[in-house]
Amino acid sequence: MRAFLLSFALLAANNVSAKQVETELGFSLVAGAMAGNVAAGTLWMGSPFKLRADWAAFIEEDMSKRFRIGLEVPLHQRIALGFRPGFDFPVTIMGMPFCVGLGLRNYVTPYTLHGAEVQVSWRPSLIGKLQLDAGFSASAFFFGNDLPGNGALIEFQGGAGLRLPL
Repeated sequence: MRAFLLSFALLAANNVSAKQVETELGFSLVAGAMAGNVAAGTLWMGSPFKLRADWAAFIEEDMSKRFRIGLEVPLHQRIALGFRPGFDFPVTIMGMPFCVGLGLRNYVTPYTLHGAEVQVSWRPSLIGKLQLDAGFSASAFFFGNDLPGNGALIEFQGGAGLRLPL
C-alpha cells in the first residue's frame, strides 16, 4: 500500500522548476557625521571611516528586491564588528540605475549598537559587469550599551565602492 501511495504521489506531483539565484558582492568605504544627545544638548562629531562588504542575492524571476547581508568595520578610533542585513530595491530614474535600501545596523563587539538604516546609491556600470556604488545613508541607533545617556545616535554617511555581479 505504501508503494502505491508513494507512486501515486510522484506521478500526481507537478513539476516544480527551481529558481535561479543571482548574487553580487560589494565593497565600499563610508564616512560622515554623527549626532547624539548629551547633557548639554546635541553633540555633532565626525563619523569614522568604515569598510563595508556585503553579499546580495535576488531571485531571477523577481528582480524587484535583493536580500543583503553585510559586514562593517570602523577603520580607526575604536575597532568594532557590525552586521547590516536588509533589502535593496533597484530602480531606474531617467535611464540611470539607482538602488534604495532598507535594513538594520548592528554592532556586536566590543560594544553593542542596534538600529535601522536607509540608503540610496547610484550604480552605473564601469567595465563589463563591474559597477560603481556611490551614495548616502542615514542610520539611527536606538538600543545598545554604547549610546549616549538616554538618547539615540544618528549617523549620516556618504560612501563609494564597487559591486561585482557573480
